Amino acid sequence: MMINYSIENLVEKSSKLPFFIEITTLNKDFNLHTHSFSELIIVLDGSAVHVIDNTEYTISSGDVYVLNGDTAHGFKEIKNLKIVNVMYDCKALLFKDESLKQLVGFQALFLLEPIYRKEYAFKSKLKLDSSSYYLITRLINTMMDEFHNKEEGWEYILKSYFNELIVHLSRMYNRRMDLEKINLYKFAELAVFIEQNFNQCITISQLAESIGFSERHFNRIFTNLYHCSPMEHIIMLRLKYSCKLLKEDNLSITEIAVKCGFNDSNYFSRQFKKYYGVTPSGFRKNTDVN
Repeated sequence: MMINYSIENLVEKSSKLPFFIEITTLNKDFNLHTHSFSELIIVLDGSAVHVIDNTEYTISSGDVYVLNGDTAHGFKEIKNLKIVNVMYDCKALLFKDESLKQLVGFQALFLLEPIYRKEYAFKSKLKLDSSSYYLITRLINTMMDEFHNKEEGWEYILKSYFNELIVHLSRMYNRRMDLEKINLYKFAELAVFIEQNFNQCITISQLAESIGFSERHFNRIFTNLYHCSPMEHIIMLRLKYSCKLLKEDNLSITEIAVKCGFNDSNYFSRQFKKYYGVTPSGFRKNTDVN
């Protein structure tokens, strides 16, 4: 029976930070397992065969992987393998940060690559050069000290270090391109473009053409990666932005609809109620009360 690890079993009950970090040395096979959290793996030393679902990947010092919780993985043919495991709740720590989603390297490494690896046996990976390895390991050691010492304010500063780690790795991903990464990187660039322009007039045919895909092929790949169609994704971004405007601005519902990219305020209201279960005006009233 395959073991499923839960982050609740790793994090202290008193902690409000769904995050765990450890440095592990493996000298024997580690069986396939799954977990309820996302995992960032950085290989510090040694080598092994990393089994992810049914595909084998040779890993060595400087390799960086990100895995989603629904992915079974393990290690075999281990030779003094030393790795950093950073385990975290991506919804709580990453998905709420809009600034991170503006980074192409973040979209590629943390959001798209884990899905590409699971769905398409994607073998390309981030490989740290000597200077990058030094920077990352120094930051990891600082994070380990904070995590174990737990001095006053440790959760706040550890979250800041974690964000710093993510940004550094995202920048490094941008500098390390190979042929296998190009299509994934194009999707990552497109994801950032959508994040920045969702309230503009965007057509699916234009998006598909921008990366050299047919509209049908683009729709299929996008849906596999994001678990919704491109237009559904754009609508969700518009609705999320509309919530912000309904809370903070005194604009009319029609003005908010237009500012979010909806040309028809009635269509905006229908979509809003479909997604949130309340009309925009009802949402605004509830916000005012709270």
